Amino acid sequence: MRFKKSRILALLLSASITLSQGLPAFATEAGNVADDGVTYQQTYESSDEELQLEDTEDADSSGTASGTFSGLVISDVQIDSDNIVITGKGSAEGYIVDVYYGSTNLADDINVTNGTDGTATISSTNNGTWSGILKQYMSTGVDIIAQAYRAKTDKDTSDGDIEGIFYGERFALEASASTDTIGGITVDETYKELVVSDVKIGANLNYKVKYAIGETASGYLDDSYNATALYSGSTYSFSSVLTTTGTYTFTLQSVSGDKYTDIAQATYEYTAEAYTQLDPVDNITWSGKTTSWTEVENADQYNIAIYDADDTLVASATTENTSYNWSKSIPSSSSSKYTLPYYVVVYADDSTETYLTSDPSYKGQTPTLTLTTDTTTYSKNTSYFGITPSIDFSSYVFSEDNVTVSSDNEECVTAGYSYDTIYETYNIYGETLDKAGTATITVTMTGPTTDNGVKLEDATATIDITVVDVEVPSVDTLYALSNRDKTLASVDLPEGFEWKTPSTSLVYSSSPIDYYYAAIYTSGDYSKTVGINVIVERVGAIGFNSITGASSEGYIDLKTYSGKAMEASAYLKASSSDDDIALTGDGYVADKANYTVTSSNKSVATVAITGTSTGIINYTVTPLKAGTTKITVTYTDKDNKVSKVTASETIKVIEDASTLPSITSVTLNMGSTSGSVERILLGDNNAKREGTLTVVGTNLSKGIKITSSDSKVFKIGKVTTTTEGSEYSAAVTAVSTGTAVIT
Repeated sequence: MRFKKSRILALLLSASITLSQGLPAFATEAGNVADDGVTYQQTYESSDEELQLEDTEDADSSGTASGTFSGLVISDVQIDSDNIVITGKGSAEGYIVDVYYGSTNLADDINVTNGTDGTATISSTNNGTWSGILKQYMSTGVDIIAQAYRAKTDKDTSDGDIEGIFYGERFALEASASTDTIGGITVDETYKELVVSDVKIGANLNYKVKYAIGETASGYLDDSYNATALYSGSTYSFSSVLTTTGTYTFTLQSVSGDKYTDIAQATYEYTAEAYTQLDPVDNITWSGKTTSWTEVENADQYNIAIYDADDTLVASATTENTSYNWSKSIPSSSSSKYTLPYYVVVYADDSTETYLTSDPSYKGQTPTLTLTTDTTTYSKNTSYFGITPSIDFSSYVFSEDNVTVSSDNEECVTAGYSYDTIYETYNIYGETLDKAGTATITVTMTGPTTDNGVKLEDATATIDITVVDVEVPSVDTLYALSNRDKTLASVDLPEGFEWKTPSTSLVYSSSPIDYYYAAIYTSGDYSKTVGINVIVERVGAIGFNSITGASSEGYIDLKTYSGKAMEASAYLKASSSDDDIALTGDGYVADKANYTVTSSNKSVATVAITGTSTGIINYTVTPLKAGTTKITVTYTDKDNKVSKVTASETIKVIEDASTLPSITSVTLNMGSTSGSVERILLGDNNAKREGTLTVVGTNLSKGIKITSSDSKVFKIGKVTTTTEGSEYSAAVTAVSTGTAVIT
């Protein structure tokens, strides 16, 4: 019955005896038998115990076996050129031999009577001598151990463990590298190979060849052999590593795990074959979907490929011509796939391989950039004109840094480019100066670079701008009356201008806005289209201008103007809002019959119309006695379907204006705190600030009243008289932050 392998291995490794090659000997330690080998005995009682050999003079000492160990004995272990030869003596029956290389079991449980699986054959003669041959597997410094043992079983336990007596003998031999024989490697220059000679290999190794170019280590050749495959005449090809001129050094090595041992070396001088490379293809052009180029000397064909701007290969071909049509590969210009430009790669080639293929040449389709303006002729000092670009490949996108704009005559025209990074919009513009002439504006858009690093073509366009010795007059905002003016034709323009589309309808809005209509200015042979602002209004109110000579408060001094006609006027406007613009366009007033002006108290003042002009009625006011009267102005225009518009203002005539009360100054004094009527600083931690308000004037004998719109912000105290009728004051307090109006 066999013991478990792990147990046997533990036994074999626990008592190694190492001897020199070819010098068999037996242990001579006390208790060992020198002539018959070493006898070991161990009672094996449990699978949990480790097997260890103990030397005994007599196997009978355990009490479980009798007699001396007189069975199988290993007498010698020898190594010849190819094999391990194990010899022994004694009866072979029931005995087993194991052979170890280091920790690797090379011949497992060899039955010396029958031999085993072909790994080794050990013949036996009862009570005689025997020998076995095992093919050599080893390298320098690793022991070959031959172990003979016999197992005598007492019994099996219930759990399958074995109890019994274990006998054994071991014989060890230290291996030597001299047992590996490789005569060397030679260079076969014809086939660019290394040839191995005189091979006698016993070790279980691999054999590889490393190479170096000059002093630079480069790597290993592709071929590799193990010990059983390497033989005299085995070759290693090195043609694939000949890449550059120089001395190549080849070293044959044995490989065991991570241990590399040099065995043989050879060198080879290599001179790279000198080929002439064809010149690159030049002058590549596109015409529609056809690519053309200049013929390259010594080239008999051209390898070409076409890619889109995403670097996707579309098609490739080889041609003997110097042009190629890609119609079958490029979609029509109306296709959405045609938004990207295509580019070609062209190589000059020699089918006879006399010359090396040229380096690649690239050429993208040239995009068409177009520039347009409203006109190519402008007057001097035109502050701005726009230039609109368009390009046939939508993948060319205007950005902040890919456009340049220039003028070749900056004394006449300047040009520029702006880009809004927030809204991603661009603007190409020009400006004419105070000099007539012609300038060429050039716009260049830098072509993008693909992800593969191919620079696509730039797009360039020019436009000529002529500047004439004419200045277009500026035109102020014009007003149209929607009650009457239905189209631009009814809105009069200054001399030299005419509406580009006079039939354009005018539309009134309750919130009129600026709107520019196209008008053409002509001067001799020069004409220019400009925009003129027209606001469409509707008559809805009348405003009054101040009466000449009346005070700012609207009083008329009878003492000064009694019986005198004072000039006054009123004007048409769109609404009663004070900031509405007067309707002053020509034709707003047909004649003065459309206006009436009346006074409600003719004994106080009389009125009389003196004339009209462009939406304004002029009249006079003649004061007669002290009192008040209401002046009413009415406008009607039945012909132009303008309904009646009426407005009134009240005027006051006084006997003597010099007797009227008048405030000439108001002074606020807040002590040492800097400030003004508009702004006062509170004290530290927003403390209240005290001060005085002083009022100075004339004819104030009836008293002064001072009020604050917010007493929580600014508080007014009691008003006191400083100088009767002319100066009064009141204590004031800045209470808290905020705003207050003092009246």
